[in-house]
Amino acid sequence: MRYHTISPLGAPHLTSADVELSDFYIPKNTMIQAHIWAVHHDPKNWPGPDKFDPLRHIDGDGNFVSSKKVLPFSVGPRRCLGENLARIEMFLFIATILKHFHVLPDSGKSLPPLHMGIHGLFYSPFSFEVVLQERSSLI
Repeated sequence: MRYHTISPLGAPHLTSADVELSDFYIPKNTMIQAHIWAVHHDPKNWPGPDKFDPLRHIDGDGNFVSSKKVLPFSVGPRRCLGENLARIEMFLFIATILKHFHVLPDSGKSLPPLHMGIHGLFYSPFSFEVVLQERSSLI
């Protein structure tokens, strides 16, 4: 969700009052957008930002470490209302697939590079095929 944010520009918002932010003046009714992709690829926060490295989120004991710098659902009071549901659904879907199947690349077909896809208002990876091989015993 950091490496390829589905909505790289986030949702547009309208300021409800005049705002001063650092040295910037933002008048009331100005449309603003958080550039989520830029936050997720800032080398100050992410060494090697264009590298997919899940170990960035794992501590020395193998536990997941949450980061306030990962914002796939935007941030603030207007962030995505479906964030918790989406996270639970993704976890259940992936865990169920991995519990019942080995996920393997389709023989003779190459997987598209991880950094490739259709970049625009929304990100969409190129399609590819995998083989789901039923596990002989459940995990």
